[in-house]
Amino acid sequence: MNIKKDFTPSDRPSAIDAMDHGMSYLWENFIEPKIQANEHKEIDIELLAQLGIIFKDIAEKAEAYYAMEEKKFTDSHNYLN
Repeated sequence: MNIKKDFTPSDRPSAIDAMDHGMSYLWENFIEPKIQANEHKEIDIELLAQLGIIFKDIAEKAEAYYAMEEKKFTDSHNYLN
């Protein structure tokens, strides 16, 4: 892995943005062409919708976890150290 020497945390893309870009790429390059060519099944569309919701949820939780780790939540009554 190559990390820039002048990297700052503000350079880090959010998990939500990264997931959005990844999902957009998959849609534009794989899913949409299949739909336009009518090479899909109804169950495929339902499954893709469910996967999209799951991926969004994962990204939101990852972003919340990152925010929690960044602040370390030392002011929380649950903080043990």
